[in-house]
Amino acid sequence: MNSSIRHVLLATVACGAITFAHAQGAVLQNTNIAAEVSAGSLTLPSGVGGAAVFAPCAECPPKSFPATAATRYLLGRKEVTLQELKAAIIGKPSLIVTVKYSASTGELVSITADLPASTAAGSPN
Repeated sequence: MNSSIRHVLLATVACGAITFAHAQGAVLQNTNIAAEVSAGSLTLPSGVGGAAVFAPCAECPPKSFPATAATRYLLGRKEVTLQELKAAIIGKPSLIVTVKYSASTGELVSITADLPASTAAGSPN
């Protein structure tokens, strides 16, 4: 085998090994956890400084997740106020709501309700 081909092959193998070793050292961290909760089993926070209370898993007891000034409330993709979210989900205990909280701090990141189109548009349901 010609020495320049051998050098190219060795360089290619070395680069592959370095890339593989670097990829093995990469650690993915989940910074937020999302839980799907029925609206009937969720206590919404009263505002900044209040807390959402829900069971983060089926076998878990209810836990408090504090709301901050950065907590977002959404109806579908539209950001709304906490009061607008409350008004939209009241009386809909079986509605599934997505609650996101920080894995490291436990702070509430967002609460999202996806309402049926007729409900979201303000029509009676």
